[in-house]
Amino acid sequence: MKKSELFRLAAGGLIALFWAPSVYAQTLPPHTRTTGEEVRSRGNIVPADSQRLAGLLMVEDEIGLLEKVIQLEVGLSEAQAAMEDAEQELYWTRIEAAGGLLRSTKAQTDFRRAQAIFVAAKDEFALAKNELKALRLKPRTQENNIELTELKLEIVRSRDTLLGARADREELRTVLRTSLSELSRLENSVVAAESLVEEAQRGIATYERKISLAHVTFDSERERVEILVAKLSGEQVSTFYGSLKAATADKLLFMKLGAEHLRTVLDDGYDTQQVALLAKGLKTEASFLQVAAKTGDGKYLIKARRAMQEYLAEIDRVEAEKFDNTRNGKSAFGIASGPRRKKSIKDTVK
Repeated sequence: MKKSELFRLAAGGLIALFWAPSVYAQTLPPHTRTTGEEVRSRGNIVPADSQRLAGLLMVEDEIGLLEKVIQLEVGLSEAQAAMEDAEQELYWTRIEAAGGLLRSTKAQTDFRRAQAIFVAAKDEFALAKNELKALRLKPRTQENNIELTELKLEIVRSRDTLLGARADREELRTVLRTSLSELSRLENSVVAAESLVEEAQRGIATYERKISLAHVTFDSERERVEILVAKLSGEQVSTFYGSLKAATADKLLFMKLGAEHLRTVLDDGYDTQQVALLAKGLKTEASFLQVAAKTGDGKYLIKARRAMQEYLAEIDRVEAEKFDNTRNGKSAFGIASGPRRKKSIKDTVK
């Protein structure tokens, strides 16, 4: 048996045994004819069998909701984990980018300082050269010769200072370019990390929306079932529930029981005998489907279909008898089962 089937059996068994009888204690309109005990639900008196029948009808939907929500919760957990990773990545990327910004700011400051030193050295060198040129125009005296020698030494010193300032400036220019490039890369990394966070947020929102939609869909179906159950007579409810309540929890998982069965009972005006036959057919079909699931043998699927068809045929026979009784012996079996017959549950199993 597949893991999903094992999970379905375990989860469904718990729901059918413990959850279904209580979770559907919803407000139902009072029946004109009721049998069995009654329970209080949301301040109103509700027939217990109606409540429990609604619960049985919703077992498969309840299991489907549980399975779907669990799958979505797994996806939601993964999306939340991705969100945490993305936020962590964004946090550290922003810290690294802040460090890059500090390094870039320092590099800009250092470069401006080096540029200022270079400009000052250049001006000093130019001034020394101009002074030398002016001094050479003066008469050659001993005093001027001494000053000329000192000025030449000053020019050499200024030239060396200028060359050093130029080298420092170019080195810091390279550092600045590198820091700006690194800062740009880090800023792009921050943008990418922010995109991952936004994507994770959208993923979380999507899973939360799907979970909410699953609950809304289930609630809508439950309301539809409860409305249909409320339209059944007390005898129909008691017969239907009384025939189904003996089914084991695991068999309930394979019972193709739903709102369409109630609609057929209402539309075709089933009496208690027909309701009992329908319930018995559903139980027999579920037994074969259960064996088919456990063994993997497809022949039990065929047996399940044939068994249900036999019970549906018996329901039609009872309908024909009712028609004969009202028509004073005029045979109407063909009418009851023919093309003009109201759509019945048989159409749902084809």
